[in-house]
Amino acid sequence: MSSNLKIKRICAWCGKEFIAQKTTTACCSKQCANALYKKKKRDEAIKANNQFVEKKIDEKPIERIKDKPFLTITETAIYLGVTRPTVYGYIKRGELKVTRLGFKYLLKKEDIDELFNNPTEFHTPTKEKTPITDFYTTAEVKEKYHVNESWIFLVAKKNNIPRTFNRGKTYWSKKHVDAYFAKKAPDPDITEWYSTQEIQKKFGFISGDAIAWVGEKLNISAAHVLGVVTFYPGLRQMCPGKNHIRVCRTLSCAMAGADSLFDAICTRLGIDKNGIDHHHPIGVSPDGLWSVEGVECLANCGFGPNMMVNDLLYEKVTPEVLEEVIAKYQTG
Repeated sequence: MSSNLKIKRICAWCGKEFIAQKTTTACCSKQCANALYKKKKRDEAIKANNQFVEKKIDEKPIERIKDKPFLTITETAIYLGVTRPTVYGYIKRGELKVTRLGFKYLLKKEDIDELFNNPTEFHTPTKEKTPITDFYTTAEVKEKYHVNESWIFLVAKKNNIPRTFNRGKTYWSKKHVDAYFAKKAPDPDITEWYSTQEIQKKFGFISGDAIAWVGEKLNISAAHVLGVVTFYPGLRQMCPGKNHIRVCRTLSCAMAGADSLFDAICTRLGIDKNGIDHHHPIGVSPDGLWSVEGVECLANCGFGPNMMVNDLLYEKVTPEVLEEVIAKYQTG
């Protein structure tokens, strides 16, 4: 409900005359009100700061302690114009002696003054930098160490590798680049290596330790390797059973009954289907002999539902075919 009052006022901020509808209105607009509010807050902060400074000046801490024969840790810091940790450093190094009285530590004023009777000459430490004269171009680093361009810039930033620019080209310190790769060089005593696929084939899955190991040996981050492992459905991070079943769950197989097949496998082998999700895609039987997971297309779309047991494909899998396959592997 609007007011019928019309009161002539002078804006407290810009000084213009305006018509107000409340007796408490001080400004002609919201902008002026905001500016006035900020000024008041600023003035209050300045006033509080000035009062604090004036109080400190009036206290004159040096005047209070200059004639005292013994000083506390805090008073010693004020007297020397340093921090309390600095005073504790003098005490730990034995440069100042301290006496404990109850909960207080006291230092003799004369011991403090004695610090200045044996001044030492101060030398600013200087470290001469060896000029960098040998450089690689980005292309030369890529060719020599078989890395991509974005990786070079990322590693150089992370490890502070010096670089310079000339006519649109980036040049990298040869000494620093070689030193970085020398640290990452593989052990010359190791002559046999595993690829990611070979690790899975041998151990059944790719563990977190294996991902970190592959990244270290290839001079790439573990996250990079993890991205590859999670992108390809043929690579897995969980340990499967002795016989691993992969059920195709894409559209054509789903329409042919893949979901019913998946449920039948879990029921037949005693696998808890509720424990299978995006983060735990593999279900393992209690005896560890069987495991199951849903996978992407097995490239046999016209003959669904399809499943693979280890590396062998089975098509048009009915409950009867499923029983035959399980019996085959149990007896084999």
